[in-house]
Amino acid sequence: MPPKEVKKKSARDRAALLEQINIPELTETLFDLSYRGNISNLAEILIAPTKNVENVRFEAIQQNNLLQVRNDQTRTCLDLAAMLGHHETVKLLAEKNATMMTNGINLANGMGYSSLHLACAWNQLESIKHIIAVGGDIEQKTIHGEKPIDIARRYHHNDLVDYLEWIGKVFLI
Repeated sequence: MPPKEVKKKSARDRAALLEQINIPELTETLFDLSYRGNISNLAEILIAPTKNVENVRFEAIQQNNLLQVRNDQTRTCLDLAAMLGHHETVKLLAEKNATMMTNGINLANGMGYSSLHLACAWNQLESIKHIIAVGGDIEQKTIHGEKPIDIARRYHHNDLVDYLEWIGKVFLI
């Protein structure tokens, strides 16, 4: 027997479903999963809807810009994952940030630190590679005029400095 056809929900039904989402709870869940590096659960939440997959949580995240929300330490989910070295989580969040919002990958806090600056401070080379791969700006400056490479230098992360110098030569020629 063939599977039953799933009827497309009306816009009204969809809006009702979205209203039922507890945004503060969803936001807290995103931060918790990012902090823990729980890639499988995070990926499940961040699957974009298709004709076969419905994901109201993803739509709520998109509509409310939840990947750009900052916690009380002014960190986004991507910032946390980048600092803590959850590289696969960084890859997923970086890709989603880049697609959900124009230049979302380069969002900075009040001091001008982006996720790339923070990954440099915490010596997270793999996270840096993922952020740069989706458009992380190696020339972006903090309010004190520091680029990510300057942060790496300040903390004596010489491997990062070498990598960022190489990236600068290869891509900014």
